[in-house]
Amino acid sequence: MSRALLLLPLLAACQAPDSSAMFNDVQLSVSDATGVSDAFVATIEGATRTLHVALPAGQDAVVGDAILAAWQSGLDVKVVADFDDASSPAIAPLIADGVPVTLADGPVGYFDFALNKDVSWPSTEVRMSHAFVVADHRDLVSATSAGTLDAGARVLLQARGEELVEDVLTEHNQLFGGADATAMTAYNSPQKSVADFRWVYPGTSDAVVEMWLGPQERLTKRIIDAVYGARSSVWVLSADVQNEGFAKALQDKAAWTKLDGTGPAFDMRVVVGPNFVGGGGTQGAVLLTGTPNVGKRRSSDAVVPTIIIVDADAPDGLEAKAFMLTHEMVSSSRIYRSSEVMNDQLIDGTLWVIDDWGAQSPELTALRGLWDDQWNRGEAL
Repeated sequence: MSRALLLLPLLAACQAPDSSAMFNDVQLSVSDATGVSDAFVATIEGATRTLHVALPAGQDAVVGDAILAAWQSGLDVKVVADFDDASSPAIAPLIADGVPVTLADGPVGYFDFALNKDVSWPSTEVRMSHAFVVADHRDLVSATSAGTLDAGARVLLQARGEELVEDVLTEHNQLFGGADATAMTAYNSPQKSVADFRWVYPGTSDAVVEMWLGPQERLTKRIIDAVYGARSSVWVLSADVQNEGFAKALQDKAAWTKLDGTGPAFDMRVVVGPNFVGGGGTQGAVLLTGTPNVGKRRSSDAVVPTIIIVDADAPDGLEAKAFMLTHEMVSSSRIYRSSEVMNDQLIDGTLWVIDDWGAQSPELTALRGLWDDQWNRGEAL
């Protein structure tokens, strides 16, 4: 009897592992401000031990109240917010109550040896755009934007998965510790360590998930590469497109005609938000006047997420990709025509990617539906 009892722990330890724990379960949906708020609050309220929060905007006091309640109940809470939201309805009460909050991405300036002059950016152009909550080192909810109340669509991702959550927590740890986009080396490169060192995150869906974290990964350049690699189409949705390299990539593809001369070889279309500026010496002018073969429309929604769908109609066996970015398609370079501009090297952000080899996954279908709605409702630009 005693020997049998001694063997029980050993037999339990030798049981087969749970295969479901080896994969990342990611659920994608198109939502609005209320839906994102509800998902964030539900994840916060479901935590029992720890909460790691990245909140890029502080308008939504409901989310702030949920974080405060978790802190007051004794949970280990760490929050990263944008520098400009210290007095916002969601963040100010947290700071007043002593919740550990790091205000990331304030103004930055340095001497640029290449230009031989001082350069600087205000805090409004240096942004913390990550939007996620991790509860108990297990449950992850993320969105293209959170903490705002304006009308418009958002993409919401809810996930579980050891590898995915671990990498998100590594990014949060850096930001919370002060290594944000303003932390640079002596050569003005991002000081942050690469946290997304896995190429893909295998999941339970037919679609494969990628996650890339900026500025240590060049997010807009990754999208530009995908444009040049497109086989049939690129559909762009973003509140703003201020990226000359991206605009030129779209036009380079759009200018090709079919071998039989019957029409364009690539379907290249863009929808921008109501505040898009395309005049003067801006990089938006390149999109507005330098892409004659690209279809362009303007959305009237206050919130327009950044989504780029590549090869949406790819046949089985060929890959379709959807990119979801937590900030606009801003410049890839910090300096444009000798002027400092908003750029992805000074924004902490997340790039989610869906890889679909059948172009029929629920994830891609949902994003196509969002794109179609924005294109159909958009006005000519």
